Amino acid sequence: MIGSADSTINLANRVLQISSSLPKKSQTNVIVHTYGYLGMAYSDKGNFSTSLTNFFKALNLAEEMQDSKTIASNSGNVGSVYGRIGELDKALEYFFKALKIGEETKNKKT
Repeated sequence: MIGSADSTINLANRVLQISSSLPKKSQTNVIVHTYGYLGMAYSDKGNFSTSLTNFFKALNLAEEMQDSKTIASNSGNVGSVYGRIGELDKALEYFFKALKIGEETKNKKT
């Protein structure tokens, strides 16, 4: 991530505000990725609760879109946050979810 977490949060919130002017499909795609950036920024700041909130928003939208790559990515991100806060069972649950999707889609980056 380029720049500070605070800059990322400010820019992401602006993107969310203006995204309503986009066509519906583009709007959803922009929003799902913006929530992911917010999740990363809040994780960098150590605000794990808000990080998880944003990653779950991204994950839920990705599931609605049936976007397996984004589902896997955000599942891995959720797993990372749970790992950082010591909730290892939940971390493993989400890491395995990401791994399963990666195996099913033959995506080696998952």
